Amino acid sequence: MSEFVRAYEGEKPYIFVSYAHRDRDAVLPVIRELYGRNYRIWYDEGIAPGSEWPHNIELHLGRAAAVMAFVSGAYADSVNCRKELMTVPPGIPIIPIELDGVSAHALLPGKEAVRMTDGWIERLEAEGRLSGALIGDGVEGYQYAIDRQKSFNVWNLMLGLAAVLTVAFSVSLYGLYDGWFDGMLPARQPVVQTAAPTATPQEAISIDDSLIGSVLPVRFSSDEEKSAVYKKLGWEQPYEMTYKDLVNMESVDRLEIGDEPISDIGFAAYLPNLQMITLNSSYIRDLSPLIECPRLQTVLVSADMLPMTIPEDRSFAVEVS
Repeated sequence: MSEFVRAYEGEKPYIFVSYAHRDRDAVLPVIRELYGRNYRIWYDEGIAPGSEWPHNIELHLGRAAAVMAFVSGAYADSVNCRKELMTVPPGIPIIPIELDGVSAHALLPGKEAVRMTDGWIERLEAEGRLSGALIGDGVEGYQYAIDRQKSFNVWNLMLGLAAVLTVAFSVSLYGLYDGWFDGMLPARQPVVQTAAPTATPQEAISIDDSLIGSVLPVRFSSDEEKSAVYKKLGWEQPYEMTYKDLVNMESVDRLEIGDEPISDIGFAAYLPNLQMITLNSSYIRDLSPLIECPRLQTVLVSADMLPMTIPEDRSFAVEVS
């Protein structure tokens, strides 16, 4: 699993990580370990492209409950790191961590850096320097970013127009063939969501023997994604898989998706007996299509996939590993 983790962007207490970019390879495993213990962590991965760097640093320092400074020779030489230490608001505790034998910093008089020997995190917890208020559930605060700015991009506009034209053309073809658009896609029975993840399973998606329900191929974003899903589901027929074929896969009750080129989980909504999905470092970032899975109970997600879109009105549990 990658050492990379997402930066916390919620409103609860979190640790601001101050480090020199030359020390990135040494610092990221520590961030990963802290995140593995459910500590809320923010570091400069969380800065949105196009936003004002100094403003974002100041903003997140002001909201932090603690600052963890990774002291090293590179840190002592870094102008940006010195600015960060000088920007820390009064009253916010600073925890210096020793990286390469440097145990002190000019802006941290009287503060000797903590050596990362066995049990160093437990010692900080016992001393009260890492409090339980900094611990979350690994999900909250990783779904939506704060202070993110979207800039206008002509290429995004052109891609959007192209997507609209493509959809309009596809709909027109269906209209010419059938005369109207209702029922052109496989009908889905409405799913009644409950607040609890253990909601009563809903009825499976219904596909009748109409032309569309029988022969409409399952849509994929690329040939690579189609091949990966076919392999995942054991599809070896000489013709393309249809939505009705998915509905007939009653023996599929679990799915495990890793780093295969699968970015859309929508096909899973047609599997009638699917109960568990495991996503481990996959490309899927939106779980919304899964609200229509009739018997889905649990989705296991690896931490390096956060943040991602997790529907609030879901009837399944989401667990982060």
